[in-house]
Amino acid sequence: GEPAVLVGNSMGGLISSIVAGGDDAADTVTGLVAIDPALPPVARPNPMVAGVFATYSIPGLGEFMMRKLQGRATPEAAVQRILNLCFADPSRVDPAMLAASVALTRERGTMRGNSESFLRATRSLMWTLAQTGRHRAMLRRIGVPVLLIHGDADRLVPVAAARTLSAAFPAWDSVILPGVGHTPQLETPGQVTEIVTDRKSTRLNSSHITI
Repeated sequence: GEPAVLVGNSMGGLISSIVAGGDDAADTVTGLVAIDPALPPVARPNPMVAGVFATYSIPGLGEFMMRKLQGRATPEAAVQRILNLCFADPSRVDPAMLAASVALTRERGTMRGNSESFLRATRSLMWTLAQTGRHRAMLRRIGVPVLLIHGDADRLVPVAAARTLSAAFPAWDSVILPGVGHTPQLETPGQVTEIVTDRKSTRLNSSHITI
């Protein structure tokens, strides 16, 4: 029931930015921590990542690809594929998190409509990011302190996008993590927690952090 500091990674970073720039933000949000947020491309993306997302965006082909991937991959292999994509160093994965991710992937495999929901979300994300002007206008409406955290080895959102955003909004507090991928909160959780906690006691100044 009190205003919160929003913390979001990837698409969650984009969604948190939309909320922080919304009409009700003054009463609901006191700060924003965007961790490798989804951003419009400003540099040539990773060819493999660009190819995968292009495939997902095409009706029919995206559904075929999802069926193909689900049909041949075990939950363990599916999780490892994501780790290899999102971590700069997959060996950093916490064993407990790995086990939980495998269990969640196995559970999702039994849920009807899971693939369709994933494709709808992916296509919605790509459509939103394609509207660069609206995206930038939304960011300009954010009136609370912002902490931008980004791994410089991110394959999904190149660090060049974060540096461009940081230059466009110099009032934001930006931290680039060397040798870290797309999900710093999972790859180097202690480092991210320390950064957020340090800023929380100064600029973000809120007792309620929502992730």
